[in-house]
Amino acid sequence: MTSPPRAKFVDRLTLLAVLCVVVLVSLPRLRSFGLYDNEAEALKTLVGLGPVVQAAQSAGTQAPLLDLAQENALLGAGLRGARQLDPALGEGTQAGGSRFLLHGYVFQWCADGEQAVLFAWPWHVGSTGRGVFAWTADGRLYGHPNRGGLWTGLGDAPLWRPRARAAPAQPALSEILPPAPENALAPIGQSGGWRRLELPADY
Repeated sequence: MTSPPRAKFVDRLTLLAVLCVVVLVSLPRLRSFGLYDNEAEALKTLVGLGPVVQAAQSAGTQAPLLDLAQENALLGAGLRGARQLDPALGEGTQAGGSRFLLHGYVFQWCADGEQAVLFAWPWHVGSTGRGVFAWTADGRLYGHPNRGGLWTGLGDAPLWRPRARAAPAQPALSEILPPAPENALAPIGQSGGWRRLELPADY
């Protein structure tokens, strides 16, 4: 028969072991939820910001990307904590030269000839997000799994080289976003390593 002090010690040790297992199982899941939240916020910002920047470019407005975003009533409230990453733009500089950081993602507008794309990529791959997202001037949204951390931090904006390809029957969305119960995104096509995403109307 175990003595009372020894029984208390065994009980405490068992409780500590159970607590350690719970923590070890929960931490990766919590991290995954944090990454998903950052990616979801990046998508929302991208979808809201794309038309604003495109309209400014069409009107010939030259302002930092973050300023354009903050001037928009719908986007303004969601931009708390955003940080300008580039110095103030000089005269004759396009909005595409400025980048800002929000929810662990870098945002940049890139216009090259006929094609204009608004990008969002993680500040630190694996810590603040995984996937890379692009909003094109024709209103389409694309995602890239960014395996191996191709795009991260203040490096150049992601490469955009679309190539027409047949869409796979059912591409795995988990390559772009971690699974989440509320995930409403669905890939509907593929182009040069990028997967086209379709958002629900109320996104």
